[in-house]
Amino acid sequence: MKLCSGDMWLEKPEIFLVTGNNTVNMDGALVMGRGAARFASIAFPNCAYSFGSEILKLRRNVRNSHQLKYGVLVFPSKPILGLFQVKYHFRDHARLEIIQYSVQKLRNLISTNETWKKRIVMNFPGIGWGGLQREAVLPLLESLPDNVEIWEAG
Repeated sequence: MKLCSGDMWLEKPEIFLVTGNNTVNMDGALVMGRGAARFASIAFPNCAYSFGSEILKLRRNVRNSHQLKYGVLVFPSKPILGLFQVKYHFRDHARLEIIQYSVQKLRNLISTNETWKKRIVMNFPGIGWGGLQREAVLPLLESLPDNVEIWEAG
């Protein structure tokens, strides 16, 4: 994992990852109202509906569907857009256990899929609108391989 500073949206990676939640609106769109998720929802039209549809499908198999952990979801685009879960509801603070789960899912994707071995750029998960301290989250990210760049606004 590499730490970077600046505007990640100026980069040209194969994969962008943005932090997300589990809240789907009545119209079927994932709530992507702030931070990097908001920018992604504008830059990648229909991604909120695609993510929302995937979450609704996954919820069918979960007893407490609002506590669904998905880890990482993918919107097929060029570059690829991925969603890295940090919380359940969009109004919640991010949770360390969800970030840890999402890190493991991302590591699994990278180890089993050649596409995910390429350059991945993502915003620093859980801080900012997530409400967590950088120092609490950083140790969870250290197991990510060097093709993953964690960006903080500079």
